[in-house]
Amino acid sequence: MTSVSRNSSFIPQQAAYYWTNRPSLLLKSRKPIPGPWGLGSTSSVLEMSDAQLCRRGRKLCKFMQYSINQQNDALQLKRLQYGSKSKVNISADSKKHIQLIHSVELVHASLEEVMELLWTATELDQYENNDWLWQSVFEGTTGFKKERVRDLFLPTDNLPRLHSSTSILDSKIPLLGQSAVDIEASSSTSSTISFTPTNEEAGDVNEPRSQTLAAGIYKLRFEGSKTQLFSKQSEERELLYLDQLEKLSDTSFIWTIKTIDEPEAFLSQDEPPAKRYKFVLMSCHLEAIGDRVRLSFLGGYHFKNGVQDPCKRFLVRVCEAWSQLQSFVVRSRIASYLFDPFKHTISDSLHVGNGCRVCTNPFSAFIPAYACRLCNNEVCGTCSNVQAIPIDEQEIQMRVCYSCNNAVKLREPIVHDKQVHTPRRRTSSSLTPVPRHKRGLAISNCDALVHDIAVKILFHIISSLLRTSTKCQHISLHIYGNDKLHAIASVGNTIPYSFLALAIEGAKDGCILFDIFNDPRATVPFPSNMRFYNGFPLILNDGSCMGLLSIGDPLPKTPQEYRESNLDQLVLEYIDILVRFTQAWATRKHR
Repeated sequence: MTSVSRNSSFIPQQAAYYWTNRPSLLLKSRKPIPGPWGLGSTSSVLEMSDAQLCRRGRKLCKFMQYSINQQNDALQLKRLQYGSKSKVNISADSKKHIQLIHSVELVHASLEEVMELLWTATELDQYENNDWLWQSVFEGTTGFKKERVRDLFLPTDNLPRLHSSTSILDSKIPLLGQSAVDIEASSSTSSTISFTPTNEEAGDVNEPRSQTLAAGIYKLRFEGSKTQLFSKQSEERELLYLDQLEKLSDTSFIWTIKTIDEPEAFLSQDEPPAKRYKFVLMSCHLEAIGDRVRLSFLGGYHFKNGVQDPCKRFLVRVCEAWSQLQSFVVRSRIASYLFDPFKHTISDSLHVGNGCRVCTNPFSAFIPAYACRLCNNEVCGTCSNVQAIPIDEQEIQMRVCYSCNNAVKLREPIVHDKQVHTPRRRTSSSLTPVPRHKRGLAISNCDALVHDIAVKILFHIISSLLRTSTKCQHISLHIYGNDKLHAIASVGNTIPYSFLALAIEGAKDGCILFDIFNDPRATVPFPSNMRFYNGFPLILNDGSCMGLLSIGDPLPKTPQEYRESNLDQLVLEYIDILVRFTQAWATRKHR
């Protein structure tokens, strides 16, 4: 990449883009940002040596380590006092003009396992980033281009060679209060700013020295979101940052990213000008706690010269991508479970049945059976999900049940069922007598039931009696016939089909919505004059579903009011009457 110095004539006006509503007024009163939030705003990064940039990066790592520990303690206190369960916390300091985005999670994994997913060790005892974070940030939206602008370890022909690499790896940075002297300020007149934390922030003198594992300056270009509603082209955005990985101890690593705020630094004539993020500082901290790893993220930006909404949105996206590392660890561990026989075991008990292994609901036309890729057991779609498992640099879609997923999280073996030594491995191979098939309601009889006028009149009378008993305004009865649901009886308003689908997915338990307006399962538009809904599937003796009984009311209910009204018992009695009558009617028609 061709770099341009500060005195070069090629400095596009768009290079100093700054997100604000009034750029002309802020350009006159804009002041350099001191401390850790400004890098290159008062002194040129091009004039700094590799040793100075490495020392500046190590100071940033120590500063962010102290800030992350403070945020973690405050979040733990907030959870203990108020029971907060929020994963992403956004706070602002109006005096310091800083807005922070923080998140923390625990992963059942070892520190080495997490580090192998994020970094790759090279032959020179250095680490190279796998770009997993950027791939997660820009997944499914736009592509990105990452370029190494300057390497702070490996000398090149254009950069001066370091005299001693041990001075960077093992030197102790002075962070011991006001008496400490900044090495950068004493070694070069161009590095005029320095931030000196307090004694509490700096730590003890006898603490173990940190070690720099990777350092460099990178440029990340990507397409941002459209600024206008009918805009055809999306604007280019750029992130020029100092990247440094620091090993604080044997159980603690921190990865820090600091944007370079010098507008004309590392400009290229081959690339069009793009908006740069400024005054952004973020860190990802990994700390081993017993058999788990605490993943902490802290990012912030300085808004003294104007509010930067794109910086906030970008940091929130990075924070959400970092929180997905736990699922990525599980998916990578599933790939190892597929090819390691020592991570599987056989259960002593024999499971015989035709139902889901997790929720034990019987399979039917509404609840199909799926096979788990790890345990080979049949589960329903509600108790399993399809995951993209990385295998040989490819992602393969596999279905894994929740029990296997929890076992992988806890690093426990996968339990398989004991195989039956008979050709028939299902219900008929058990020691109990072979169950005889009970004749249920045939499909042809069910189709005839839909068009029987006498049955419709009787079901309408039963629905009216149920309305009086339950004191609910809306009662409807649907029967499955001709490959769809038919409304046989309806008292009040008709129940929407979206609620019927929720009741079908709930199988035997059905579906209950205490308040439709506050329940995320309800879809817009909401039904008129209905705040409470309860759906009951009509299950026959053979496990098949013949229809649905739905109850609605204009007033919402609380769980306590629902239990006190004994609505379940009343509805189950009426359902028993409906099922018995339907089976008797089908037997009479069959004769």
